Amino acid sequence: KMGLIRKEDMNESFWQEGISNPNLLINGDFQVWQRGLGENGNNYFNCTNSNKYTADRFMVSGEQDAHLTVEKQNGSGIKLVFNDHTLNTSNIRTYFDRDDILKMVGKTYTFSVEYQYEYNNPWSNYFHLFSYPDNSVSYSVIKSKKIEVGLKQIRLEIIFKINSISDDTTKMHIQWLRSKGDVDGFGYHIIRYIKLEEGPIATKFVPRPYGEELALCQRYYENGHSNMIATNTYFLNGYIKLVAKRVQPTITIYSSNRTLNKVSDFSSGTDISTNIITIRSSDEHDGLNGIHALGTDNGGLTTGNAYAFIWTADAEIY
Repeated sequence: KMGLIRKEDMNESFWQEGISNPNLLINGDFQVWQRGLGENGNNYFNCTNSNKYTADRFMVSGEQDAHLTVEKQNGSGIKLVFNDHTLNTSNIRTYFDRDDILKMVGKTYTFSVEYQYEYNNPWSNYFHLFSYPDNSVSYSVIKSKKIEVGLKQIRLEIIFKINSISDDTTKMHIQWLRSKGDVDGFGYHIIRYIKLEEGPIATKFVPRPYGEELALCQRYYENGHSNMIATNTYFLNGYIKLVAKRVQPTITIYSSNRTLNKVSDFSSGTDISTNIITIRSSDEHDGLNGIHALGTDNGGLTTGNAYAFIWTADAEIY
């Protein structure tokens, strides 16, 4: 016979028993890194004085004095490394578009995350909602809890309700682990198991299979390496099938040598001398689902030759 669980015991009991609600966030254990594991030949992203997507669906904001780099943590998680004692107002965030926000108004949600720090715990604001263009979102934090789960390792749980948004709201982000002021945040900070679920209970984090997580991420961003045949000196023709995006994405082309708006001769590996300026695509279901031609601004292709290139299809929320 099943006994009753007291309301005040529900969080701890459900977590321990392994009961799990669906995670409304994508890539919550940072499995997917389509943009690679670093930039400029390094194994990290430099996020000082910039807002930058690193792991899929997660933007890291580093203020000018933060000296902040971001790395993929082995196994699961994202590592933020501050190389200076001045931390300022850096944070990590994920975005929602208007359709997703409208579904959330008037409901109660629970946000949870685990993080570990090396030396000091500098976070002054653990949770914040921000809407655009005028930050008109009204929300109430019903309850917050910090639980020590290991040495310098904390699980944070926030129960909140979105009361209203304005008619002109276009997007919103959840921002957490926001630092502020001249706080000593030197060292690494590892973030894992980010979850948003409906209801006033924090349940156990259960990762999705990698293939499922990747497919969800590719609705927002996708990249690849392809080749097409020159049908004349101006156009390359072929077909690249894309995952249907949430909106019309921005397509960017790079040569195999990673030069913007160029393609590389498949045989010689050299870049063409003129720029790619035309991208012909096909649309289905309100999102671009394929690329079938590239064109140059002044010829430069050899008819019948194959040309290789790297492409990105970006429909992220910025």
